[in-house]
Amino acid sequence: MRLGVYIILSLLVILSAAFAAYRYLARGKADGGMGFMEYVKDPTAPNRLQAEFAERDSVVAELAKESPEELVGLLKKDADQFGIPARAIEAAGPRVVPALLAAMVDPSYRGGNQKDSFGSRIVEPIEGVLSCLEEFAPTEAVPVVAPLVRDESDDVRKLVALLLGRIATDNAAEPIALLLRDEDDYVRSYAMRGILRAIEADCVADGFRQTVFDALIPLAFRRAISGSDDAPRCLLGLDKERAIPILTLPERMTADQENLHEVFGALRESSVHVEDGTLFRILSELGDANKYPADRVYGETLMMLAMANSDKARKTIQESLGHPSQRVREYAAEAQALANGLGEPLAAVWEKLDELGWENLSTPQKHVLSVRMLIDQVTNGGFLQYFVNSSSDHWPDAESGFIAIGAEHDTRLFRQALSKFGPEPPNVDRQTRHEQIATIAVNVEQLFDDIETEFYEDKYDREVLLLQYMLKNGDDFGENAKRSD
Repeated sequence: MRLGVYIILSLLVILSAAFAAYRYLARGKADGGMGFMEYVKDPTAPNRLQAEFAERDSVVAELAKESPEELVGLLKKDADQFGIPARAIEAAGPRVVPALLAAMVDPSYRGGNQKDSFGSRIVEPIEGVLSCLEEFAPTEAVPVVAPLVRDESDDVRKLVALLLGRIATDNAAEPIALLLRDEDDYVRSYAMRGILRAIEADCVADGFRQTVFDALIPLAFRRAISGSDDAPRCLLGLDKERAIPILTLPERMTADQENLHEVFGALRESSVHVEDGTLFRILSELGDANKYPADRVYGETLMMLAMANSDKARKTIQESLGHPSQRVREYAAEAQALANGLGEPLAAVWEKLDELGWENLSTPQKHVLSVRMLIDQVTNGGFLQYFVNSSSDHWPDAESGFIAIGAEHDTRLFRQALSKFGPEPPNVDRQTRHEQIATIAVNVEQLFDDIETEFYEDKYDREVLLLQYMLKNGDDFGENAKRSD
């Protein structure tokens, strides 16, 4: 090993605290180093971490120049897919693949079921190898990886499933079919995730399509505890013509059919229609639909009706805006937008933002994006997370956005949050705003708790108001929003 690698490994140790903080901020998980409140209370944290991230990138770039064997060997020290060795392997490119394949059969990459001093499971080096292989999806990996479909570790089998599904060659078909019958729901979920990636990359072999399609059929109407019910999407992606009659069997089209909402979601994404009569019958069978999963089924049925473009369908969607279930009301607003040609209004505006920049967006577009960012940030981590992140660079647009969409309650709550800053409102410059936050939060960690409790309840349908505002300003959120002015 050359001297440069020794120096870089020393840097890895020196910067370990910074990388732990990086992982916390990127993944929402404190695994050592700087915690979130420490970051909030430290006015120097953003600049310091920015410098440390730049140093990290420099370390990754230098490591990427090393030999494949040395690079892969570093996974024994840090097998985390977000770790520096994994990033360096990705940067080094396909030249590392032979070394990764060699590591697959090297016993030293198996760490057993080890735990750290806190009792948390330590990621095995072979898991890092599998994660890196998935980045390249080499077809020659199949015979090396396939024997692990029966590995005793669920975590290893998950990564094997993801990799083999992504490769999608004929010789990967039988191993994937076996993994789709795995007793662990997450393993099955990873297999389907890999298959969807292969479908998106248009690299699925014909033999793989046939074998894996058959293995997926039993999963199409089976709810997954992992929260990932991708079997209907996989079936439609592998063979749409064959999948449609299977997914729309009359005996399956009932309100109590397990996983029906996921089936409808997949059919809609593939522009597959279901007869109006069937959809109206399902709505009548659902009754009040106040609880999960009935509310999801009701909502996805409304979305299917939005594709029908009939007066009765439009009337039903309109009436559902007054449904007792908030989730159903949100679906109804989304269905109303879809029926009026706004299939993915937010996606169009994000593209426009990437193309033109914030200052060149229309006022309605700024309103919607700033409100959307605020909702997502606060829901995920509270107002502190919102204000320390770049999303709140546009807080004045979010305030005026709440007013514009008619969200009076949220406007009041947001102004209460702004008042916590005192006489000087939050600065639109992120670093300056962080210094303000550090000052007011240093002794009051629960600064926004009372406001957040009300915000999370969302008693006044902010999602519905947001969708109806986009519908009212359709020219800013339709297909033409994707084009430059």
